[in-house]
Amino acid sequence: MGFSQSWIAVKKDDCSYLLELMQLRKTAEFSECVENGANCIDMGNGWNVLIEEHVSGTPVFEREDVIVPLSRRNELIVAFVEEHTMFSTCAAWRDGKQIWRLEHDAQKGLSHLVIEGQMPECFESIRAENLKLQEGISDTDFVFEIPLAVGERMCGYKHDQTPDVASQQPFEKLRSNAAKPNSADSSSFKRFTSNKEKKPETLADMIRSFFKPKS
Repeated sequence: MGFSQSWIAVKKDDCSYLLELMQLRKTAEFSECVENGANCIDMGNGWNVLIEEHVSGTPVFEREDVIVPLSRRNELIVAFVEEHTMFSTCAAWRDGKQIWRLEHDAQKGLSHLVIEGQMPECFESIRAENLKLQEGISDTDFVFEIPLAVGERMCGYKHDQTPDVASQQPFEKLRSNAAKPNSADSSSFKRFTSNKEKKPETLADMIRSFFKPKS
C-alpha cells in the first residue's frame, strides 16, 4: 500500500495556531512512523509539520481557510503525495498568497511538471538531477520526486524518509477537538434509532403508533 499523504510545514511558533485552525489537539501518544489520521512532528530545525495520512475529506494542502491566515504570520510549505497514481505537488505561501507551486501527474506523462511562481534557489539543481535520471527510463518516475525533494530542502520533511531528529518516536498523534454528544443526546439518539428500526407494517399500525401515549 502506497502513501497517500498531505502535509503542512509551519514555523514552530505557529504550531499552536495551526492546531487551533484545524481543531486538533496533541495527545502525547508518539510513534516511530506516521499513523493513519493526523500527526505532527517537530523537525528540530525551526519547522513543525502536520501530516495527514489516508485522511478523508478536504486535505490540508487545499484548505485555504487554514493556509491563508497562517501564511500571513510566516512563510509555510504545503504538499500532497498520492503514490497510487504517482501524483505529487508542493507549494509555498506567504502574506496570504501562494508564491510558488510544483505539480507532477504521471497520468499526464512521466515528464509532466507544472511550475508556477518564483521558485526557490534549490529548484533548478533538483530538477536537473531528476530529469537526468529520467533520461531513457520508462519504468521509474523520477519527475514525481521533484516537488517532494524541493519541499524536503525547504523544511526537512519528506514522506518516505526517516526524519533527522533525535527522538526514535518523533511523530505525535493528534485528535479532533470536535465536541462529542453528551449522554442525554446519546440516549435520545439511541431511542430514535431504536424506534426507526421498528417500522409499522400497516396503515392501522402507523395510526395507532402516532396516537399512542408516549411513556
